Amino acid sequence: MRRHHRQTHRYSGCPAQVLTPEENDELLDRFLESLNNKIDAEEMARRDLPHGVLAASADGGIPSVYGPFTNSIEAAAFARQLEQKLGALDNNIHFQVIPIDSPE
Repeated sequence: MRRHHRQTHRYSGCPAQVLTPEENDELLDRFLESLNNKIDAEEMARRDLPHGVLAASADGGIPSVYGPFTNSIEAAAFARQLEQKLGALDNNIHFQVIPIDSPE
């Protein structure tokens, strides 16, 4: 039986350019700004996802989940109201607003 050998190609490209420290700093600044913009855009998109509220006891009891809420702001408002109502009864309950990711 004959084996098929797939030829691999290496990227020869152009030689690396030597940058001055100033050019290197400028390139790094542009990269970091681009990265921060992408992170900010993803965070903004996540805020509009449906969210839930997780209420868990520091004692390790069974947590409760509330929701879904339309977005993070509605979930945070509900968590604050719940904290005000239940906080008087139990100081060991912690609340967390969590995004409900789409199945995509």
